[in-house]
Amino acid sequence: MKILFCLLLLLSCALCGTHVQAQVSKNAAAGQARRYAQDSAIVYDSRRNIYINQATKTIHLFMYEDGELLLTGYPTTATDKDKFQLHLYTSSDNPDTYTFSAEGNYTPSLVITGVSGIVATLNRQDFPIVGPFTSQVVFTTKRSGTPGTTFSQTIKIANTIHASIGSGFVYSTLKNPTNIHGVPITTAGGDSTLLADNATGKVNLTLMATLYPWGRNSLLLPSWSFRDRAGIVVGTTIASSTTNFQNLYLGLQYDFAIGGSVVAGVDIASRQRVRGVDYHDFTFGESKFSGKVSNKLYKELGAGFFIGVQVDTRIFAKLFTAAP
Repeated sequence: MKILFCLLLLLSCALCGTHVQAQVSKNAAAGQARRYAQDSAIVYDSRRNIYINQATKTIHLFMYEDGELLLTGYPTTATDKDKFQLHLYTSSDNPDTYTFSAEGNYTPSLVITGVSGIVATLNRQDFPIVGPFTSQVVFTTKRSGTPGTTFSQTIKIANTIHASIGSGFVYSTLKNPTNIHGVPITTAGGDSTLLADNATGKVNLTLMATLYPWGRNSLLLPSWSFRDRAGIVVGTTIASSTTNFQNLYLGLQYDFAIGGSVVAGVDIASRQRVRGVDYHDFTFGESKFSGKVSNKLYKELGAGFFIGVQVDTRIFAKLFTAAP
């Protein structure tokens, strides 16, 4: 019994020592990966939990020989502008060979093979850069041995869009009074003024198309730079049978959140005018007016400024199609 107990104790110590040694090697590999990232202009993006070279749009994955990723895990979301590179760290006494493949829409199949050399405590294999991809990509790393081991991961790819449709409310300074008629001014003997509906600026519900000159990813909130968040909007008024599609809105939008933006620009529309009345100086209900209104009405193209907020229609679709 004593001999059996001693053997079990020795085996336990051996396994414990092997585990400790493996953890030490893995920690050393993580340290080497950090130093390599610092020396190679690879920075950590905390928003996406990835290590990326911003200049080349390459996401770098660091893997230990047992298939476990170092520093970070696989990206939860990547874009169709991203490329990928795998760096594999193996111990010097590991004789196995490793292959890496990436299968995606742009590159149906790519297999790169490398062999670990026994030249140091830890060896690093840099597999070639792959990508970009659309829809999804499957990464597969195979390790030889008896039996062989395969590590596989599927990553969803968020595609870049260049246009979207949005809807929202805007306030326009363009004055387009309707139902214009004269009334006497009770405080002034014999003088008249004009009354009208919609005599001042108005809030309208709009439908707008947004164009993104540099592309936009709908799942990843861009940086605060103007280029990453700005777009060009073209739209019109909706939800009123008398004014539908009569206004043309041209301007810019700036995202404050995914699917939400501030919009501003120029509102152009044909509007009702009165000869001899300057809407900039005339106050309906107060300013004096003489003559018959019906003889002085005419239509003219006018322009004003608008500002408001809009929501991408895909957000509405998500809200209305979401399961209860």
